[in-house]
Amino acid sequence: MHQYLTINVPRAKPKPIVSVLIDPFDKYVWITYLVLVLAMTVTISQFGEILGRCRFVEIVLELVMTCLAGPSRTYGGTFENRLLTMFCLMGIVLISSYQSLIISFMSIVRYGSEINTLEEIREQLCTEANPNEVV
Repeated sequence: MHQYLTINVPRAKPKPIVSVLIDPFDKYVWITYLVLVLAMTVTISQFGEILGRCRFVEIVLELVMTCLAGPSRTYGGTFENRLLTMFCLMGIVLISSYQSLIISFMSIVRYGSEINTLEEIREQLCTEANPNEVV
């Protein structure tokens, strides 16, 4: 004869709507994008003909605006144009996947992580008086 342990655990709470904007990409994607923008800013400030004359912060803002809405002005020099063209292509892929993930995340109610193992039950539901006793 087998013995089974049945434990009722509370259901996970719904995630806030703001998490829809952050969850599509993990932190490594955001960090990689930030490093890419900074690396391109340094490269353009050193070798760019038109944007090379701008301040560092202006170049960063121009790159973020370019990723979101495309180039806002004419740039000069073949190196600068090719670099910004590749950045625009990368931005199209990144923004398109981000938008599709946001749309799919908004179509269903999303919940926090569920309790799946006995160890997780012990971590979340044990009383402080007796850590081996499951409530």
